Amino acid sequence: MNLDGDRVLPLDVGVNDPVLCPLCECNLRVRSSHYNRGNFVAQHFFHPVGSKCPGESSAQAKMKTVAAMKLRENFPSASVAHEKPIPRIEHTADVLATFESPEFPYGNGIAVEFRPTNDDKQVDAISSEVLWAGYTVYWAYQKDFDGHDMTFSEDQLWTPWPHAIPITEDVDGYSEVVHQAAETRLPRCG
Repeated sequence: MNLDGDRVLPLDVGVNDPVLCPLCECNLRVRSSHYNRGNFVAQHFFHPVGSKCPGESSAQAKMKTVAAMKLRENFPSASVAHEKPIPRIEHTADVLATFESPEFPYGNGIAVEFRPTNDDKQVDAISSEVLWAGYTVYWAYQKDFDGHDMTFSEDQLWTPWPHAIPITEDVDGYSEVVHQAAETRLPRCG
């Protein structure tokens, strides 16, 4: 947490900013993201040597930080935030990367959603909403994380294209694909 007692994630502070452990209230340090033996290590908090505090941030908070740092690494021009509402819909992404202008095939950005194996999140409903808003959905699993790194697999991306085919009231003259999309009411991007 910061000195005001507000919870912060490593992504939200500079390496020299003062932060405290919410469990023991002792000073934490911030280690900036780096590569260790070729593996990416996300920016993270750590207790100084000799600390007796057993606490570490929750696994999900750690995964959010690692995912955010991975998105920043892969998409340096994107704005990346934790627990960010997605414009035009009533859903808050676990981690959201937003592009200044849409980028093919990712659309307006990438929403990372965490799905532990026994999670009851409604994958199809959330995905449909996020795709409708013009964002790619990335469903992340525990297996995607190794320490302070994340495997970012293209096959786990649900992109808004081709789902973003504009639907019009009159599809006469359009190809068969557009007719099929109009019949199934695929999500719109706009």
